[in-house]
Amino acid sequence: MLRLPSSILPYAPSYATESAGLTTSKEAYVLFLPSVTHEEYLLGVRVLLFGYKYDHDTRDPSRDVVVMTTPQVPLEVEELLRSEGAIISRNDLITSIPMLGDTYLDAGFLLVRPDRKKFEELLLVRDFAGLLGDMEQALLNKYFRKDGPHPWTTLRRPWVKAAPDKTDLMAPNPPMLHGMCWAEECDWELRSLWHKKLGKMLGFHAARRQKEEEGQRDL
Repeated sequence: MLRLPSSILPYAPSYATESAGLTTSKEAYVLFLPSVTHEEYLLGVRVLLFGYKYDHDTRDPSRDVVVMTTPQVPLEVEELLRSEGAIISRNDLITSIPMLGDTYLDAGFLLVRPDRKKFEELLLVRDFAGLLGDMEQALLNKYFRKDGPHPWTTLRRPWVKAAPDKTDLMAPNPPMLHGMCWAEECDWELRSLWHKKLGKMLGFHAARRQKEEEGQRDL
């Protein structure tokens, strides 16, 4: 989740092609969609967006949902997300690669407070390529390295669980589950939950679009 200080609310990077609909709330959920090469990632963003905006069990009307995209995301995909309630922020590619370990920052789930000075410093970082490519995590791990001037802090376990299993679903207050729950290697219970949430999201938007089309025909 992103916390937006009032001092930078009007600010948008010069390379962003859209900041329309910029949030008036001080906190927002921010999702990152760098491409749609893998359909599951787009579906994952849509499921999270639906959960934050519409699902009666999880919605949070006090916060906006921002989806950060790159030029690799087609404009029609951005329009789809916008129609489903997202604020779109398109950004140039500056980064690559997840790696595991307690000393490596996994960018899959972050709690951050934007800071313009740190943002400008991040854009100046060079030579941050990871071993398997160049994604956001390599940049973040160089700037926020544990032995550097801006060390990152590990979230307490109750906040997020990477590589979840079925036992995490039985916790009294389940944490954010960070994993590819559609994958065959996931426990059946997690895959079943994923398909339940996916079906709920697709059904909701199908019914909404049908209602809109019927309303247009009545005009």
